[in-house]
Amino acid sequence: MAENSTNVRTKLAVWGVQAAARSLGAVAPGLAAAWAERLFLTPQRPRRSRTAEAVLAQGQPRVLTVERERVAVWSWGEGPRVLLVHGWSGYGGQLTAFVRPLVDAGFSVVAYDAPGHGASSGRT
Repeated sequence: MAENSTNVRTKLAVWGVQAAARSLGAVAPGLAAAWAERLFLTPQRPRRSRTAEAVLAQGQPRVLTVERERVAVWSWGEGPRVLLVHGWSGYGGQLTAFVRPLVDAGFSVVAYDAPGHGASSGRT
């Protein structure tokens, strides 16, 4: 039931955005284009899972400043470094399933939230 409910909400949200874009495009095409560009270029912040949060809590947290933005970073283990890099609208916690196997194999693991994603500040 929860999956269907989520699917319905997602479809309604997409329908609402499409309807708004069509309406705005009819009366103000330039504004509609700017709005569409902003929607397309702004990452969404997904819900963080409890499992990912638990693994992140076991890591060594740091905050780096990169071009005046705060970048959240976590690290685990010792050894040759492996950098876990999430995708668009993602966050470092989505890759925490790799942490334990890599640490057990003798690697140091680093995950981060890119600017505008997850716990990091900024926009892309």
